[in-house]
Parts: sequence; structure tokens; C-alpha cells
Amino acid sequence: MDSATSAWHLPGGHVDAGDSSLLGAALGLAARRAGVETNMVIPGGIIPFDVEARIVEAAPTRGEPEHVHYDMTYLFHVEDRSLAVPDSVSTRVRWVEPGQVAGRLGTKLTKASRHSRLVT
Repeated sequence: MDSATSAWHLPGGHVDAGDSSLLGAALGLAARRAGVETNMVIPGGIIPFDVEARIVEAAPTRGEPEHVHYDMTYLFHVEDRSLAVPDSVSTRVRWVEPGQVAGRLGTKLTKASRHSRLVT
């Protein structure tokens, strides 16, 4: 949560050319940005959570044409919630129950979590 804006920011980033799947990229980013070890994630607790698509205007100075940008979000459930957050992470990272997140994001997290049968 960003205390300056009181908004939740999920760890994320771009899929790299070396990534073999969206899930693999998401697990790698969660490891780098939030200290989540892949073996901490419960396999049955990985839920493709949300997809958002938006049109990005062309950026001729970077040689990028207009394109559709997709944001794919996964919900991960873990057994051990102790995080080994890298020293380079300057923001606060913490685990919360889905119901503790306010607003639309919290509602969606709670609903998705219930479908996983891991959270009641």
C-alpha cells in the first residue's frame, strides 16, 4: 500500500522475451518485487485473477506503434507469509487477507479467493 496515496499497488512488470509463460513471468516478478519464493505458492492457489486491456498511443520517438497493452493479474495463495523482501525494494510489502483490501480490488480479491477453496 502506498501511504502517500492510500492506494494498493500490486507487484508487477513486463513479460520479458525470455519468459516462457504469463504465469512464469508473474511468479518471477513476485519473487523479485515482493520476495515471494516460487515454492511458497500453493499450486491450487494460483488463480488467473484479472485481465485489463487498453490502447497505448504510438510513441514514434521510441519506435513504438499504437498497440493494445494487456495487464494480467494472478492471485497467489501461500502457506508461509514471511517475506524475504529484497533490500532494493523501497516500498512496504506485506501479506493481507483478501477481505482487508478496500474497494473494488478487495471485492474482486475476496470473490476470487473464495473460488479457490483455500480461503473461507
